[in-house]
Amino acid sequence: MTTASPQTHTETIYVAPGRAQCRVYAIPHGMRPNQAPRDLAAPYQDLWREIGLLNPKLELVCIEPAYADLSDDIAGLMGGTYFETTRPGEAPELPKVNLCAA
Repeated sequence: MTTASPQTHTETIYVAPGRAQCRVYAIPHGMRPNQAPRDLAAPYQDLWREIGLLNPKLELVCIEPAYADLSDDIAGLMGGTYFETTRPGEAPELPKVNLCAA
């Protein structure tokens, strides 16, 4: 897991599997050991932000400008792939999720 300084934070970049295209998401935290984005419960997936899109040839079709520096790292990745990266700024405030709420 990447260690971030007070002026940076760790995010996970996840290429979600898809049929004709793969959406690329920024997850506002790192993964625990042996954890993958697919393991996260649905309420936590609401925290993900879509930042890009890969076409069927795994070419990057679009990416948010704030993540353009990762274009070369993302292009060519297959669905299900993820990696952690250190981003500038403070980590976003994560809401508390109650998985037992009815």
